Amino acid sequence: MVRDMSNAVKVKFLRSQGPYTVGEVASFAPDVAERLIHDEAAIKFKDEKPALRKRPIDENKQALAARETDYVTK
Repeated sequence: MVRDMSNAVKVKFLRSQGPYTVGEVASFAPDVAERLIHDEAAIKFKDEKPALRKRPIDENKQALAARETDYVTK
């Protein structure tokens, strides 16, 4: 049986079940994901967004280079 995975739900396992281990993330059809969540075997997984940097990377490199230069010249 082939399922339409266009609306798949990502879940993160809270306990080992079948071939999946604790902490593993997998995608399932909505009905299967809801059953896993209902059985408390998994929770719905939200994609983590990377934290924004306060300053661009180039400024950090320039500041580090300036500190190294000051250390060498003093």
